[in-house]
Amino acid sequence: MLTKVVKNLSFNLLIVLISIPALNFAQEEYPKLEINGKVIDGGDRLDQAYIRVEKDGEIDREVRTDNRGRFDLELELYHEFMLYFGKEGYITKKIYVDTRTIPEDAIQSTYLRYGGWEVEIFENDLNVNTLILDKPIGKVKYDPNYGQFANDKSYTKSIQRELDQLVKDLEKAREEELMRKEQLEEDYEIAIEDGDRFMEEGDYENAMFQYEGALQIKPDERYPQKQIEKAKEKLSELKDEQQRYSSMLTQGDDAFYEEKWEEAIGYYEQALSIKPDESYPQTQIEKAQKKIQEAKNREELKEEFDKVVAQADEAFGNQQLKESKSLYQKALDILDDEQYPKDQIAKIDEQLEAQKLKDQAYTNAMEEGDRQMSQRNYREAISFYQSALSEKPNETEPKKKIEEAQKILANIAEKEQAEKDRLAKLEEEYNKLIAQADEAFNNENWSSAKDFYQQALTKKKGDQYPTSQLKIVNQKLGAIAERDEEYRTAMKRAKTAFKKLEYTEAQSIYQEALSIKPEAEKPKEMIAKIDELLAEMAARKKREKEAAEKAERMKQAKYDSLVNLADAAFDNEEYKEARPIYSLANQVKPDEQYPTIRLKEISEIIDDREALEAEYKRYVTQGDQLFGTGKLEAARGKYEAALELIDQQYPKDQIAKIEERFAEKKEKRLAAERREEARNQKYDSLIAVADNQFTDSLYNDAISNYEKALTVKANEEYPVSQIEAAKGIQEELLAKKRAKKELERKKEEYIALIDQGDAQIEEEAYEAAIERYESAIALFPDREKAKEKKRKAEELLAQKQAEEEAARQAKLEKERKEKEYSDAVAAGDKAFESENYEEAIASYEKAKSIFPDRNYPQNQIEESNDKIAELERLAEQKRQEEERQRRLNAEYDSLIVVADNLFKEEQFSEARSNYEKAQKIKPNESYPKSQINTIVQIMEEKRKEATRFAEGATDFNYELAEDYPEGRTEEEFEEGNKKVTRIVIVKGDVGHEYLKEEYSWGQTFYLKDKKRYSKSNWLKETKK
Repeated sequence: MLTKVVKNLSFNLLIVLISIPALNFAQEEYPKLEINGKVIDGGDRLDQAYIRVEKDGEIDREVRTDNRGRFDLELELYHEFMLYFGKEGYITKKIYVDTRTIPEDAIQSTYLRYGGWEVEIFENDLNVNTLILDKPIGKVKYDPNYGQFANDKSYTKSIQRELDQLVKDLEKAREEELMRKEQLEEDYEIAIEDGDRFMEEGDYENAMFQYEGALQIKPDERYPQKQIEKAKEKLSELKDEQQRYSSMLTQGDDAFYEEKWEEAIGYYEQALSIKPDESYPQTQIEKAQKKIQEAKNREELKEEFDKVVAQADEAFGNQQLKESKSLYQKALDILDDEQYPKDQIAKIDEQLEAQKLKDQAYTNAMEEGDRQMSQRNYREAISFYQSALSEKPNETEPKKKIEEAQKILANIAEKEQAEKDRLAKLEEEYNKLIAQADEAFNNENWSSAKDFYQQALTKKKGDQYPTSQLKIVNQKLGAIAERDEEYRTAMKRAKTAFKKLEYTEAQSIYQEALSIKPEAEKPKEMIAKIDELLAEMAARKKREKEAAEKAERMKQAKYDSLVNLADAAFDNEEYKEARPIYSLANQVKPDEQYPTIRLKEISEIIDDREALEAEYKRYVTQGDQLFGTGKLEAARGKYEAALELIDQQYPKDQIAKIEERFAEKKEKRLAAERREEARNQKYDSLIAVADNQFTDSLYNDAISNYEKALTVKANEEYPVSQIEAAKGIQEELLAKKRAKKELERKKEEYIALIDQGDAQIEEEAYEAAIERYESAIALFPDREKAKEKKRKAEELLAQKQAEEEAARQAKLEKERKEKEYSDAVAAGDKAFESENYEEAIASYEKAKSIFPDRNYPQNQIEESNDKIAELERLAEQKRQEEERQRRLNAEYDSLIVVADNLFKEEQFSEARSNYEKAQKIKPNESYPKSQINTIVQIMEEKRKEATRFAEGATDFNYELAEDYPEGRTEEEFEEGNKKVTRIVIVKGDVGHEYLKEEYSWGQTFYLKDKKRYSKSNWLKETKK
């Protein structure tokens, strides 16, 4: 910002003059133009700033600002002034003031005060183009349009763009200077902090680098120099320690490669005592300890192996074949290279195969028995279960199955007898329902008759008698429904006519409805009500007629009375009194001619008398009109003319009032002049106070007093312009405050991001630190601190990655030979364990070539040759065993495929038989057993569901199952006056019929097997 004056000039706000009470001056006693304000630098007031006054081209005087930066000037009229504002170390600004432009006759009416200047200057070392300051930043002269001193708008407009650019350049230069100083201080502090941290971490080379950077910023500081010397001393101490550490590692690695595990651990532990934070010695110690543990584990496994084999042998001796096989397998899991458990498992498999054939015959008989049971061939099922029992007499399952089949046969015989009893009971119930239906039919109770006939049809589906009766009943119900609809229509029409007050029409329609339904009460009630309403209407008309006749009689009596009174006055020549009475009589009976004739006669008589009175009244009326419009002198003349015609009191009273008005008007004028003088004094006082407050930057108080001045003189422009100027300054200050607050927030965020990045640097999280520094750079792209820190973080990240890579390469190189040997041995061991002995020999030869003095590869080569010879012996035996196992697998897989297909097709008995055969081939497989359990559950659930579904079944249900396919069959059809939805559901040899009957009059019935059924159960059981 340059100066408030400049901005105020550009907006025509501050240089405004106000009129003051008239003053008379001699030419040699001209008043002076008063100017006051303050000089600032940014938001700071500058004391001892100079204001150099050049008058008519020569230096006239110089004033200094006080400790609050304020100044006061008085400029003589009819001179040319250049005002220079400056201070040592600051640029100078100038404002041109021409007091010669005010006309002499305008001096006494001009307010010669120009307050509230705010001139901003700035230090001369800022990088700002000040070429514009060679010109005045504003020009002030007298403006005849406003009658006061004002700025030269055309001049201000001509330099406004340059002034705006100077404001922008100044703000930018100040911000850059502030940021540069802050940046240097922050860089110095960061360098010292980083140097101290590196010293604490023992990274003396990086510490020296940071301290040297700090010295470049502040060369005279002693602290970084002392720290550099201290870091150099520490670096020399570190060289000896590294040499001892390397020696211990070399001896440890040599012992490790020679498999001297305990000795290697000793060297590695000494290396750790020198550098406790190094990971490599600790890793090697853990590897050596693992090797020692592996040797111990082999001894422990052998003890466990022998114990399990002893348990297996004992179970084998007791003919517990499956248990002993499991134990032998467990022993192989411990040490899989032992031959004895393998031989024993082969013997057990031979014995189990013999047992399997006997089990198969038993299983086949049981499966066939189950199949016959599922097909309800109970006697055939009993025969197969007896065959299974002959194979395994001690088995309880065949015995249970035989008992179950025998019970079912007994139940079937019992159910057959129960069905005969059910049919007899059904006939009895049917006859009873028909009797009840016929009784309701005869009594014309059609709804009850329909229910009973429908219930009877549920007992005997399709029976002719209830079907024919239902047709008759439905016809009767339909006729009733039609009559009800006709009745409702008539009642609706009648109600509409009644609402329209068409009572006769409504009564006729209610009678029509009554003829449709004679038993209905509502039509009767409405007909009676309409009779009452019609009678009341006739009575009301009669009363209205009588009232009209009475009113006519009263009017005639009044007329006669008025005419008699008027005639009496007329006869007595009291014409004025008679005339209004004749007029009243004429109003009572306008059609009568007599009052009109008399009024004409009276007018002719009194015309001559009224001529003089009319002239008098004309003068009085004119006087009243003039009096009413405030033309008092003219009104007085009219009243005096009226008095000359007729001496009446009224004109005299009005003339007296006019004299009083003249006296009051004179007093009001004098009072108004006094009030105006007081108002001017109050206004000037408020303006003076407000101007002082404006100069002292008390803008709220100034605005308040300017507003008060406006309440005194609402049309004055000066307070309005000053209020706008004050508010503009307040808005600018508020904007600065907000900008400053935003800058502070950004600085805090900037510092926080730097601190976060520094913390992550300490944790060696360099990538995260770089992200924080980048966020800080985004806030202040011109600050070098975050950029430098980002560069350092990137260098540290690259250095760390390089060090890690170098360490990794060194470690790889160091371990390469050992790894190559270990890999060769591991490959040989893996091939050996996989019985790939030729491959194992090649790997062991490679390992032997790496370390020829190690015995392990040679021992393994010899053992591999022995294994090759042994394998050749076992090859044929293994081939035969594999062929047998392949056949078993193929048979197992085939049975599983067949069983799965049967399971998908829901042929559960056949599927179960195949799953059981597969399980016998592979007893340890869980899949066949799981499927068998699933089938048992499904078949049991189906059995229960079939039992529930077949509960209470009749011949009708069995016939449905014969006539309809398994599952759901649905059809819809029209039958008489109803729509029927018929659903048949068949499960096994039982079916159920569900009917939904929707009648045309809106009622719906739900039936199951010809019986009434609840809607909720009907919907639940027929849901798809």
